[in-house]
Amino acid sequence: MKQAIHIFRKDVRRLWPLTLVVVCLFALYGMSSPDKGGSGIPALAEQGPFLSILIGFACWSVAALSIHEDALAEESPFWITRPYNRMSLLAAKALFLFVFMFLPLLATGILLEARAGVGVLPSLGHLLAFDIAVSMWLILPALAIGTVTNNMKAFAGSVVTVFFISFVAARWTVTHLDPGSSMPATNDPNILAWVPMVLAAFCVIGLQYATRKTQWSRAMLAVAIIASAFLMERNSVALASSQIVSPPTFDLQQIQIAFDEATVPQYESSLGSITRNNCISVALNVQGLPAGTELRPFGRPAADVTSVPAGTRSILYAVPELTGEGYREHICIPGPYTTAPETLRASLNFEVIAVSVIAKIPARPGTFAAGKYGRCEILTPFPENTQLLCDLQKPLTGTISAGLEYPGYRVYTNSFVNESGPFRLSPVSREKFDGFSSTAGRGSRGWPFEEAFARPDAHFVLRTEHIIGTIRRHLVYRHFVFPWTTKLNIK
Repeated sequence: MKQAIHIFRKDVRRLWPLTLVVVCLFALYGMSSPDKGGSGIPALAEQGPFLSILIGFACWSVAALSIHEDALAEESPFWITRPYNRMSLLAAKALFLFVFMFLPLLATGILLEARAGVGVLPSLGHLLAFDIAVSMWLILPALAIGTVTNNMKAFAGSVVTVFFISFVAARWTVTHLDPGSSMPATNDPNILAWVPMVLAAFCVIGLQYATRKTQWSRAMLAVAIIASAFLMERNSVALASSQIVSPPTFDLQQIQIAFDEATVPQYESSLGSITRNNCISVALNVQGLPAGTELRPFGRPAADVTSVPAGTRSILYAVPELTGEGYREHICIPGPYTTAPETLRASLNFEVIAVSVIAKIPARPGTFAAGKYGRCEILTPFPENTQLLCDLQKPLTGTISAGLEYPGYRVYTNSFVNESGPFRLSPVSREKFDGFSSTAGRGSRGWPFEEAFARPDAHFVLRTEHIIGTIRRHLVYRHFVFPWTTKLNIK
């Protein structure tokens, strides 16, 4: 233990100017305003990831320099001049990184949460787990690469090589990936894709401190990086990771979907103005979907319509949607149009979403409590792109979405803000919903506030979403007659 303290003090004397820079950068990040001072796209541009990227660069540099102080790669002179006990050496380096990187990271998170009004003690466990996860990119890669290099020049070259190999492997994977077997990406951590690199990093560190097998360690890192790059682009891996985080509690195969032929199709004039085709919406009969779950389409559907006089035509627009009246399939059908019965076929991919309601908010201008999770403000007139702005004060997991609901209307949308990436250094205070509705392909400019404000039964719903699985269903509607044939006087 005395030798580990001695090595730690030596590293502090040699590297204190750089550690001071790291601490100051963390302090600057912690003192940045918890309120972005605006909303919508301009606020995102003002905040930007620049400072957090700079923190990552500084941490990687200091971590590598601390390892190079007592270099492990190949036949370093250190092993002749300063024969330290290897466990003491490893303990000293771990203590150095803990004091000058992990503790400032934790202190920054606590400061950000406190300044944003977040209850620090109730969410301390969440903050610790989040900071441990952040440390995986903030410390571990530099530590692993530093153990197989002797100086900063070699370290920088290795980092560039790592990014190049990852990019090439990822692009090759995308080019040769079978789209038919891919699954939708999720917003949960892609833990299965990161596993090879994380395990290799720990193995390399242990191998170098135990036996200094540098060539073996470099080969292990290269293989792990290529493996993770291949896995990262596969959406099926992301989905499997999501199911580990939020496993489904029911059999996805029990979900049945079919066209509801007992309900009269509706003519959709707004869709026709976009696609230049005649468009309808057909009710869907969905069975076996448990409470607290929803269906959401993904990918490109395969659909066609067939009749004896008109033949078979491909349908390019076939989008399912959950409306205030239930699930409906919006379809834009190309001509020619006849009065003969048609057969509609559609093969659709659905994400199965587990939803959890955070709060219900009255649909009227003002600021309201979002349950126990923070506050939401309905902004009028709408500044920039924002209509609804919510600041959270308690930890949440999953994608945050918001929707406006009243009888006959139900539209949800995701936030402009998605700060779940690696350069986010606090779990709650930077999390928010900031956005407006935009129904894809429907020509909508946002939620119909004027109508909603006039209704006492309209409200906003703030919720979290997790993708827990995907299903593919084949739907057939036989003896379908176009609802507009009479209107167009088609014989």
